[in-house]
Amino acid sequence: MPLMIPFTLPGLADTSLYYAFRNSDVLGKGIVIVLFLFSMITWCIMADKGIGLKCALRDCAAFLEKFRSKRDPMTFADRIEEEPSPTARVCEAAYLRISQMNVTLPNGASRALSFEEIDIIRATMEQAVADQIIVLEGKMIFLATAVSISPFMGLFGTVWGIMLAFTELAIAGKADIQTLAPGVSGALLTTVGGLLVAIPSVIGYNVITSQIKSTIVHLDNFVEEFIVKLKIENIALQELQEQERKAQEQKDLLEKARQEQERIRQQEQARQEEQARLERERRQLEQERQENERRRLEQERLENERRRLEQERLEQERIQKEEQARLEQERIRQQEQARLEQERLQKEEQERIQKEEQARLEQERLQKEEQERIRQQEQARLEQERLQKEEQARQESERKRFEQERFQREQASLEREFNLQNTVQPEPEEPEQPSLRQPDLTGIQNPNDTPWET
Repeated sequence: MPLMIPFTLPGLADTSLYYAFRNSDVLGKGIVIVLFLFSMITWCIMADKGIGLKCALRDCAAFLEKFRSKRDPMTFADRIEEEPSPTARVCEAAYLRISQMNVTLPNGASRALSFEEIDIIRATMEQAVADQIIVLEGKMIFLATAVSISPFMGLFGTVWGIMLAFTELAIAGKADIQTLAPGVSGALLTTVGGLLVAIPSVIGYNVITSQIKSTIVHLDNFVEEFIVKLKIENIALQELQEQERKAQEQKDLLEKARQEQERIRQQEQARQEEQARLERERRQLEQERQENERRRLEQERLENERRRLEQERLEQERIQKEEQARLEQERIRQQEQARLEQERLQKEEQERIQKEEQARLEQERLQKEEQERIRQQEQARLEQERLQKEEQARQESERKRFEQERFQREQASLEREFNLQNTVQPEPEEPEQPSLRQPDLTGIQNPNDTPWET
């Protein structure tokens, strides 16, 4: 909470925040002190998380740039521990899992990975991404708690202080501003403190949440890019092994043909017929092999397309579930606000009835003092009009604050939908490096609508 700097209005005596704090009771002062501690802790958390997430995003972008500049995904296996980014930790987990699979042949070359092994590597990287998400979201529960509880603590202190102020007014037996003002000012100080804690916390929570989502998108994109590069390298190894096998088969066929020519050298006609037959069979076998190879590649392409469609379907279901949960939470929060507003109106109505009863008793007691009674009734009427104006002003301020919070939530939801739409992009037929795009905010008319505006 910012420092309480005293200020003075012209024509008024001692209207500083210290005056309100001094005239608060023990409970009000305790609430103000607790809100001040909450403010200090939330600012420390927002500064720590903001700096850490900024460094994480910078390190992730630098590591992705270096990773994309290399064709072989195993390039950083020897120096991956030197990289500080969360993306490097996910890559390190993948390297550790690959080293446990014994992919190195006795001759020093690397063998091709099977589809089951690639799925195991993907699962390992997704587990590492989940671990990094837990680390990134650390300490966010306290920030969310401060955002939720600070306005209610301020409201509780205000209601308590106003109740005590009216109690002192009833004990004093007269309705004047000198008796009511100290208690009301001390009561409203807790509401000011709650808002000064909640407003920066809401802004910081939204900014930090946006940075965490950006980092998670970087991690998910890196997993997909790593798996794509691993599959490309695996296909290259398979093609190299297939070429070696073809060369060996061709060599064997040539050796057999040479032996056959040596054996039937004296039988020229029979040798020519036998050689023609062998040539036809060899061509037929080659055609069959090429056809089988084409079918196998077609099956692999269809399988990859099926997996991509399945991933898109699961991602759409996840987005729909998150949207339903958000709408349900919004509905519950609105019901709770309506209930609290109704309870507040009931309490104010009870206080008004008590005040009217006291005024009636006061009128009966002062029947013989007609001139004094008329003066006190006039003062009571003026005081009631001032209280009604203050209540109307406070209700208008409360309504504007609720409208502003609803507008910020809608803007945060819109930006989250933009980010989610950027993550769900169809995979092209040929593997290529995915590009990250920032959400288009040109449609926002109000410059204060952005969630990171402070």
